Amino acid sequence: YISNQGKKLLLFIDNANDISGSDMALVARLGCTVVLTSRMSKMDRFKSVTIDRLKNDDCLDLYKEHSEHKQEDTKTLSEIIRLADRHTLAIELLGKTQRASGKSAEYLLQLLKDNSFDLSGITEKISYLHQGERSTGEENPYENQFMEHLSAVFNIANIEGEPLRVLRLFSLLPSDPLNSTDATAWFELDDLNVLNTLEKKGWLSSVNQDGIKFSMHPVLASVVRYRGKPTCQECEHLISSLAKALSFEPTEVFTTKLPVLPFAKSVANFFMDEEASFAYSTLANKLSTIYRVLGSYAIALTYAEKAMAIRECVL
Repeated sequence: YISNQGKKLLLFIDNANDISGSDMALVARLGCTVVLTSRMSKMDRFKSVTIDRLKNDDCLDLYKEHSEHKQEDTKTLSEIIRLADRHTLAIELLGKTQRASGKSAEYLLQLLKDNSFDLSGITEKISYLHQGERSTGEENPYENQFMEHLSAVFNIANIEGEPLRVLRLFSLLPSDPLNSTDATAWFELDDLNVLNTLEKKGWLSSVNQDGIKFSMHPVLASVVRYRGKPTCQECEHLISSLAKALSFEPTEVFTTKLPVLPFAKSVANFFMDEEASFAYSTLANKLSTIYRVLGSYAIALTYAEKAMAIRECVL
């Protein structure tokens, strides 16, 4: 279909940081105009265009929009933006952090300095991969440094108790929007108060599209996991909920379960190489069934073998 559209179609592919050579060749053969965003400096078959950071004035507007403090001293805000190195996600997060604290920009700036926050000169090269998806020996020299500085904002946000528990669980999910009904059920919540609090502080985003949906930016999820990875036992209810959501009877159409697949796969892959619970074996077994029906036998076998290994040990 795409090939038949020719130059009538403009195709955007976002975050193409790990695209393979074969996929690159396929994209080049589509016949339409393709725009890739990537942190790679050069890609074969594509003209490279370097995009710089936002100008300082645009960063000021972005900060003010999210902090809702229009009259703050420009000199103070410019110093905050300098420390954030004009990193748009960091600026948005800092603006929301100030708004949620009810304090002044001067107060926030001092907290940032006290926590040694400074992204200047740190190149953001984050894989966004969960532990179970990362190749052995694959280390990123920039990642921990970047995470350490963004963790300073996490300290300032003062997230603890129930919001911290939910945030840690949310960090295991992909960035796909999660509807509020599933969110409250999977995280054992009575209402949306905790999720709304995290959204107000900038750690979650929400959209109202066919109902309220929440998502978490992969960089922020990396920060939360860097601060402390949840254990499989802590995620027992989430894991069981995902396994239940993937279950289907022989008379059911299995494709109705596919929207849950990215969430289940993300959580399962996070604990793939760790000692897991019986509930996890059930999730792995459900994933194996889905992938078997989809015809992805190698993936199905991997999950089936993990489920069997756990059950042989537990039973």
